[in-house]
Parts: sequence; C-alpha cells; structure tokens
Amino acid sequence: MDTTAWNTTATSVFESPYPSSKRSSKAATIHFRSHRAEIDVTAVMSLLAKEISELHDLHGLLDRIYVRNKNQHRRSAWFKDLRSFRRNLGQIMIVLDGRVSGDRASQLRYRLSFWEEFLTFEWYLSFSQLVANGQFAAIGVVLLATLARVCALLGITRSYLERPGKKVKTEIESLAIGEALKVSGQMEAAEGEDEGVVVQREE
Repeated sequence: MDTTAWNTTATSVFESPYPSSKRSSKAATIHFRSHRAEIDVTAVMSLLAKEISELHDLHGLLDRIYVRNKNQHRRSAWFKDLRSFRRNLGQIMIVLDGRVSGDRASQLRYRLSFWEEFLTFEWYLSFSQLVANGQFAAIGVVLLATLARVCALLGITRSYLERPGKKVKTEIESLAIGEALKVSGQMEAAEGEDEGVVVQREE
C-alpha cells in the first residue's frame, strides 16, 4: 500500500475499546489518511436473519479454532490477532443482537469505525503471513476467508472500496479470497486438516 496513505504519528479520533496495553503498537499508531467513506450502519442493523445467523456461525468457527489451538499457539503473534478478531466480532454481535442498553447505532458505528481504521488490515496482514508460513497455511486460509466474509457483511469492504485511490482498492481485492471460500463446508474442511499425531505412551 502507498506509504503516503498512512500517518504513523496521528492519533485516531476513535478510542480503542480496549486498554492500550492490550493493543499492538501497530494498531495503536497507524491512522488511515484516505478520505473515509461512512459505513452504512443502518444497513448493517437491517441485516437479514440469515445474515445474522451467518455471522454467528463465523464467530462459532473462530471459537473452535481458538479453543483447538490455544495450548499450542497462544504465544504466537497470529493467535493474538485471532483472539482480537474473535473478541471484537463477539462484541459486534452483542450490539446486533440488541443485548446492550443505549443507542445501538452509535455503539455499532463506533466499533465498526475502529475496525475500519485500525483492525482489519492488521488482521489481514497477520493471517496472510500465516498462509505464507506454509505449516499452518490451512488455518490462515480459513481466517482470511472468515475475515473477508465478515467485512463484506458488516459493510467494511464497501467502505474501503468507496475510498479514492487505486492502491487501496488493490489491497481490498485481496480480501476477495473469502468470497471463494465462504461455503462453510470448505472452511470446516480446511480447519480440520491439522489433526496432529497420536503418540503412544510406553508403560
């Protein structure tokens, strides 16, 4: 991405939902300077029941990946981003399900703006590196696919594409991998490849 599109010294107008100690330095300092396109929060709040159900299914998939890999990978950088993605999506779902008090639209706009401004590209880069690693590429593909589909459902992808600048759009087109893998059976198959090896203990 064009480095002129980034301002590494500016402070975001959105506070993080989490203390600074819980965020990476990248998420805390990077600020996207491109003219921002407002996320259509009304459209997100009007998602069909099947789309809300799909978001729940995707969050459930993240839960399973999290539980399955917690012991082995909990100190890995990609796992910390998985934990962040899972937690943030869970909080979005709480708002969409109406399990919060106050102005739901304002809360949703606040959280989605933080996703758009900071989190999405951090997660994308982290999961892309996992794919490039090779050993755990299947998990990386599932996470990229999940991220792409979630961003499409929440209107974040559309917001990025409406920003001026060819390089921004080129980066977002990379997230289209999720559209090709959004069938839950394919994602489940990829997630299930890393079965491990049963080791017999000698008496």
